[in-house]
Amino acid sequence: MASHEFRTPLGIIDGHAQRMISMRDRLTADELAERARKVRNAVRRMTQLIANLISSSRLIDGRIGFNYHPTQVDLTAIVREACHLQRELSPDAQLLDCLERQPLMVYGDASLLSQVLGNLMSNAVKYSPNGAPIRITSSQDGAHVVVVIEDRGIGIPDTDRERVFERYYRGSNTSGIVGSGVGLYLVKTIIDLHQGSIMLDSRENEGSRFTLRMPASSMDFRESVRVPRQLELTSAG
Repeated sequence: MASHEFRTPLGIIDGHAQRMISMRDRLTADELAERARKVRNAVRRMTQLIANLISSSRLIDGRIGFNYHPTQVDLTAIVREACHLQRELSPDAQLLDCLERQPLMVYGDASLLSQVLGNLMSNAVKYSPNGAPIRITSSQDGAHVVVVIEDRGIGIPDTDRERVFERYYRGSNTSGIVGSGVGLYLVKTIIDLHQGSIMLDSRENEGSRFTLRMPASSMDFRESVRVPRQLELTSAG
């Protein structure tokens, strides 16, 4: 499955490279720039896939603690950057972001949280019809920061809903859509590591809504955060 996922961006890169070579005397500056942009998008996609594979491997081996480096971060800024990257990866997607203007601070690992948001947005695009709106919001709800990613895609059947966060599990209605069954498992594990929660509300053929809740950052919270015992033991070993 990993091999199949890598073949797509590699095929895009190779195809555009061949066209730029064969049409080098006929391409306008704008056409050349557009093809170069698509190559860069494919490279970003491969970078995202590599990051997911490495994190998934470390999860399976119980070594995710080596990658966990929490600091005080603005979750809205991470969401905004993830939206920007997803727009570059999927220029035809309609991402509608309604983000809090003020910083929404949490105590977490910016790289891992970026993977969480990237996976959720990528799934929303992958399982939605072309041009279907995908809404992303961020807000403060008492002692929590909340991020919601909502699509109008194929949704998740009732019989699959309780298992979508299991490793390697894929919905029964995803036949023909490339995927490894690792993305949501990775999302859930990272959010648990951050002492947050993720909830799913979905209906088949209507769409899905993922609600991410993270403890808002404060000095008291930062002082109380400890790497889970199993991660301490792993890191020490």
